Amino acid sequence: MDNIKAQKLKELTLKEIKLRKEWREAVKVLQDLIQPVTDHNQECCEFWNENFPNVLEMVVIMDNNIAYKIVKPKREVAKQEAYLPYGIDYSDCEVINVASK
Repeated sequence: MDNIKAQKLKELTLKEIKLRKEWREAVKVLQDLIQPVTDHNQECCEFWNENFPNVLEMVVIMDNNIAYKIVKPKREVAKQEAYLPYGIDYSDCEVINVASK
């Protein structure tokens, strides 16, 4: 392989390693939010069912006079799905170069 192709392959592999690391960190952040979001959803549903059982939507005017139309929440469990297409699929492996010995 010539030097130009070898250098490009090296750059692409290093970029792949960097992107996978960043991807895993971002997925971890999302995974850490699953339970808090699920808990919040449950709290909202319980509050709504206890206080507004027959109301499907309403307008709430906040202290700053901004109005929000809100809709009765549905019970849902948060989930996180992620797919990372590989540019260069790699794995660590041992190399023994017998040609240089």
